Amino acid sequence: MPITTDIVIWMAKPTYRAFEPTMLAIMANIPMTPISIPKIRPRAIPLIGPASAHTDLMDISVLHIEDCPNWAETGSRIRTALKDLGVSNTEVSFVELRTPEDASQVPFAGSPTILVDGTDLFPSDGRTTDLACRIYRAGAHFAGIPLQGDIEDALRRRL
Repeated sequence: MPITTDIVIWMAKPTYRAFEPTMLAIMANIPMTPISIPKIRPRAIPLIGPASAHTDLMDISVLHIEDCPNWAETGSRIRTALKDLGVSNTEVSFVELRTPEDASQVPFAGSPTILVDGTDLFPSDGRTTDLACRIYRAGAHFAGIPLQGDIEDALRRRL
């Protein structure tokens, strides 16, 4: 029976191990039971009709540090943008990062970082574990919060 998945877990008592398909040839003569696991694909959010018809949930989080003066206003601007785009079934969550280890577990680029479905709404090469503020381009200037229109445009592209 051919196995067509990318990873197969071979069950052998008392341990469970995951191997890449190339390892299967080596293990073929061992009497074990293969269990196929389908490949996980990123979730696509389809948009049918105008943004007001959008019904899929988006996972939106604001990553921030305790001393950040901009995280609450960022959340307010996100909520306003969602309302203006007609997305009423999505909530904004706030995640306070307290240690560099916390920051290393998420795509943090400074406070506040806006994540939509786990990816930065304003991607940059600035991923960091430093508990520091983030600077956004705001027209011809820089600011600690993205402009309202920039948030709306970025969210619209994600719908």
